[in-house]
Amino acid sequence: MCIRDRPGERKEFFYADKDTWNIARQVAKERRKRELDPVLKVLAELTKIEGDAKDPEFRTFNKSVTDINKLAKNVDKTLDTMLKAEENWFWGSIFKIFK
Repeated sequence: MCIRDRPGERKEFFYADKDTWNIARQVAKERRKRELDPVLKVLAELTKIEGDAKDPEFRTFNKSVTDINKLAKNVDKTLDTMLKAEENWFWGSIFKIFK
């Protein structure tokens, strides 16, 4: 974040958020925008490709794209949950999964 001490002053003072949960959510938002969203877009286009269902290569391709798309959508849903969640609830939910 950047703040100016006085109106008209050219100096800029920067400070970092000290709340690690806020930092983690911001990093997740940016990574989603730069990395996951483009992948989801390409996968959506790849799922539209038509081919011969009897062709083993096409079936392998189609299954791979479908599986990767499913994984990417699950990651997207998890990120969405993380971005909306309070820290205590999120970590409590994650730790329940691994018990």
